[in-house]
Amino acid sequence: FFATMSLPQYVLKLADKAPRNLTLRQLRAWHANPGMVLPIAKYLHGQLPIRIARRCVEIDRMFPKLKNHTSVQTVSEIYLRTIEGLQELQCPTENSDIHEFADGLSILLHGNQFTDAIERLCLAVQEMKNDISPWELQKADQMLLNFYTSRLTVRCAVEQFMQQCRGESGIIVECSPYEIVQDCVAEANEICVLVFGSRPEFKIIGDLDYRQIYMPGILYLIVKEILKNCCRATMENCTDPEEHPIVINIMKGTEDLVIKISDEGGGFSRSLLPQAQSFVYSSVQRVSGQETPYLNLAGYGRGLPLAKLYCEYFGGTLDLLPIHGVGTDCYIYISRNLDYVPTTTSLMTP
Repeated sequence: FFATMSLPQYVLKLADKAPRNLTLRQLRAWHANPGMVLPIAKYLHGQLPIRIARRCVEIDRMFPKLKNHTSVQTVSEIYLRTIEGLQELQCPTENSDIHEFADGLSILLHGNQFTDAIERLCLAVQEMKNDISPWELQKADQMLLNFYTSRLTVRCAVEQFMQQCRGESGIIVECSPYEIVQDCVAEANEICVLVFGSRPEFKIIGDLDYRQIYMPGILYLIVKEILKNCCRATMENCTDPEEHPIVINIMKGTEDLVIKISDEGGGFSRSLLPQAQSFVYSSVQRVSGQETPYLNLAGYGRGLPLAKLYCEYFGGTLDLLPIHGVGTDCYIYISRNLDYVPTTTSLMTP
């Protein structure tokens, strides 16, 4: 399946194996049973090298301009070293082996080089996007989607394992969407005051008492990214932002939790929807070495596609309905089905 000869043979063999997907119910069941810590450790020992190897192969199969970029080569080297490190870790066979394995895993996966690897890829694509063909840009966008999908899977499994090792509650709990939305509003307001000196008004309505089993950290990231876009549009395009509140409606549906976020910030053309949901597009240009509050609000073009990925990975979706000259409605669907199996449209399952 993988036609490449520039990677070590053991990496190709790992990449040719099919990774095992996780469901929310499986992650929840892991926490419910303290005796699952050892099986989780064995799962990670076997699955992490496969997922990282598949990313190495994907880089190796990229078009030459991207594959040979210095930052991309650096990422490939980081991933290869991580695979080597993972294979050097002893697979735990007894409970007494777990903490040593967890310590080794933390060193390998929580270092700056590994955690910053995807950002290196994004910046490489941003640097060359004006010099490559539309087909190549599409390939690069799909590669970034696969990398982010793989990272999400790895982070969910590893963080669940680490929290169980520490005796903590785990990443999937019964949570209040209303409380999460309130936290997101507070952060968005803080950034707006830093950037603009004022902030828009928010109105939260709907099923405020509803609670759902989900990952509060993931839901927070999704809502925060949408609110940042709403705040920026409202503050930049409304003469009197206080007269144009951002309305957040929390709705408990039969199959999904739906959070509808509406702003009156002018919207955008429907023809720009594909760009808005692409990892390779941003309306703000980054200047190397500069970090400002405005960039915290506007981001680098990954916020919306990441939010969409987070929704879709566990059975939901994110729909944007812009009305150019008026505003934008965003529908966040969070599936209530804990048995949904993550899928991908890619030929290579992350």
